Parts: sequence; C-alpha cells; structure tokens
Amino acid sequence: MLYGLLQEHLATFVAHAARTYAAPLPKYAVAAFDGYLACGDLARGFVRCHCDGCGHDVLVAFSCKLRGPCPSCASRRMCNEAATLVDRILPNVPVRQWVMSLPFELRALAAKRSDVLAAMKRIFAEEIARVTTRLASIAGARTGSVGFPQRFGSSLNVHVHFHTLAIDGVFEKTAMGVRFHDAPPPSKDDVSEVARRVRERALLWLRRRGYLDERAAEEHSNETTEPSALDACTQLALAGGAYLARPFESGSRL
Repeated sequence: MLYGLLQEHLATFVAHAARTYAAPLPKYAVAAFDGYLACGDLARGFVRCHCDGCGHDVLVAFSCKLRGPCPSCASRRMCNEAATLVDRILPNVPVRQWVMSLPFELRALAAKRSDVLAAMKRIFAEEIARVTTRLASIAGARTGSVGFPQRFGSSLNVHVHFHTLAIDGVFEKTAMGVRFHDAPPPSKDDVSEVARRVRERALLWLRRRGYLDERAAEEHSNETTEPSALDACTQLALAGGAYLARPFESGSRL
C-alpha cells in the first residue's frame, strides 16, 4: 500500500511542494523516497545466485539500504542492530529500559535540529547514570547505557522520544578485575528526580544557545513569512494523525 501510494503520487507531491511553498522538499528527502521506489526492482540491478548442486538460479534485486521510508531495509537494519547489541555490546547483567518523551513545544525543534536531539539524549543518559550510581552506593563505580531516539508515533506523527537501555547496576574496578553490583530498583521519587533534573538541564542548555528565544522568534515570523515545504510537513505531522476532511485540490496547501 505504501509503495503504491508513493509510486502514484510522489512526483505530483514533490512538484506541488516546489510550486506552493517558499522552499521545496530537501534533496535528501526526495532521494530517500526515490531510493525506496527503486528498492527490490530487478530492472535497477540484481545479483544472480547459482547452486552447483541442483542447478537452480535465483535473482536477488539490489536493496536501497536506507533507514527512512523503506520498511524492509529499516527492519533489517533494526534486527541487525539489536543482534549486535545483545551479542557484542551489552554485558550479561540486568538492563532497564528508560523512556523519555519531549513536550509538544520541543518536538518540532528536536526533529529539525540534530544538536538539540543529541543534547536531550545525552542529558537523559547522564541523569540515569547519576541516579543509578547513587542507588548502588559504590564509591568510584561506573555504569553505562545505549540510547536510540525515535522521531514518530503510532500514526506517523512527529513525536520525538528516547528509548535508553541502561545497565541496572554499576561496575567497580578492583585488584582482581571488574566486579558488577546490582542497583536497587528506582522508586517513583527517583524517576521524578530524573525527570526534574533533565527538565532543568534541558532548559538551561536551550537558553544558553538561544533556542528558546529563537523558537519564539520563529513562531512570530511564521505569521508573516512563507513556510518551506518541510516546515509544512512538520506542522502537519505534529497534528497526531489528523486528516483533512476535504479532498486534496491542486494548488492548495497541506
């Protein structure tokens, strides 16, 4: 269904966005969709696999290997990453998942600004580590985590949030090597403390870099300046899966 929808309407949509808005869709976005449409197409290239035993041939089409709109390549990348984490990175110790969702006012900013996204992820991981080491009460011990930002919700709306897998304990360096110590489960107060400190540090980081003032200025300027096609798509996706009641008309905006 997704492939058929893009195959039929992508060219029209790209032309409409370029004609209607102050700036067209970014080249990387169009390239991602074009790559998905070429994924698995034998006419775009393939590998011929031959079995000497039975004489059977199989043609395997090239894949786009993108992590954007292609469900097949994105799922394969996701499974490979999960296997790498389990087999090569995460130690055989308890692991706890922490999830942090950003408020609506910051979702568009984090979705468009990579430094904002990275800062929120880093601050969240540091506060998880701080509360974990405090609960373990082992002087000089260290812990660790791995986190992944997710940019969308169940209706493909812009919903920036973070999934972080944190070691549920600490590692202590001793004369005999490294020793692991379990940490007690965090209480509701501990979770609230993490949320409070993340909020305070995030606001401080955003203010120091002028993003809060910039966001207010952008909101004010959007009233008088023409938005880009990407801005229009972001605002539509922030609606959380809302759809227009009237049919799409040529020349109309999203």
